[in-house]
Amino acid sequence: MTVFVVLFACLRVLGVPSSQVGITEAFAAWAVLRLLGSLPITPGGIGIVELGLAGALTGFGGRRAPVVASVLVYRFLTIAPTLVVGLWGVVAWRFERHRQSPDLGLR
Repeated sequence: MTVFVVLFACLRVLGVPSSQVGITEAFAAWAVLRLLGSLPITPGGIGIVELGLAGALTGFGGRRAPVVASVLVYRFLTIAPTLVVGLWGVVAWRFERHRQSPDLGLR
């Protein structure tokens, strides 16, 4: 549910009022696209989720530019932290593995 809260906050902050897209419509679009995003079409549903979510929210009455901006900011905020933490983990793992391996002078 916190991921939905991020989407809903993005919609309101970027200028999509409740008169255009209410909480019910936003939740319906988000829920359907969560299901679609779980299908292994692209990694993480990248591209599919953005297009579907923007299409659904504009179909519910949201103006195109603020809805697309909201969806892109939402996807960035929900994907980028995971990628950064994963990258940091790989770097730390490789550094630790390199530090613990004995140097046998075989290079």
